[in-house]
Amino acid sequence: MFAQVPPKEQWELHLFFTPARDMDDSALRDYRKLITERHPALPHQAGKAFKELVLVLRNKRPSRAGFKAISTRSGPIMIRPTVKPEIDVDTLAKALIQIAKENPEGFLGGDLDLTN
Repeated sequence: MFAQVPPKEQWELHLFFTPARDMDDSALRDYRKLITERHPALPHQAGKAFKELVLVLRNKRPSRAGFKAISTRSGPIMIRPTVKPEIDVDTLAKALIQIAKENPEGFLGGDLDLTN
C-alpha cells in the first residue's frame, strides 16, 4: 500500500505512525512526543504523506511514486520501491548467499582483497 507514494514519504509515514510496531496508546503517545522533539517537522510531513496516500488509494490522484515496467512472457509487470522500516535479516542473508553463488569471483572480478 505504501508503495503508492515515493520512498521519502514512505519513510515519513513509518517514522511517525510506526505501523510495523505493536504499541499501546500510551507507548505510542510517548514515542510520538519523543520523535516530534527530535524531528519537529515530522508530524506535518507525515500528515501530508498520509493525505497523499489516501487520495491515491481513493483514485482521486495519480500516484507520484516511481516505478519500472518490465516486460515478461506473461505481460508487463510494474516494480515500485517499498520501504521496510526493519531489516529482514533472513531475506538479506539469502540474497547475499545467492549473489555469492552466482558470482564467486565477486563484483570486482576477484580484485577485492579483504585480508588487509
